[in-house]
Amino acid sequence: MHEFKEAVVRLLLKKSRFDASDQNYRSVLNLPCVTKLLEKVVQVFIQVFFGSNELMPRMQSAYWRFHSTEKAVKKVYNDLMAADGGNKMSAL
Repeated sequence: MHEFKEAVVRLLLKKSRFDASDQNYRSVLNLPCVTKLLEKVVQVFIQVFFGSNELMPRMQSAYWRFHSTEKAVKKVYNDLMAADGGNKMSAL
């Protein structure tokens, strides 16, 4: 079980134009392939469980297939239009 918890940590410069002495690094974790596979299996299992037991709101955009930010924005826009009585909104 210990091998699932091990990762190789590499520090990379955030942008190539930065000087290495500026300490503008980001950490990158390289996980073993088995760990990534296990993570995906658990993710799918949780999504199926939550979906079949209706534990996540239907309008939750994250973590659902075929749900995008665009779809969420359209929903908010349509709700605002309905609340405004269908008048054109100048803010958008």
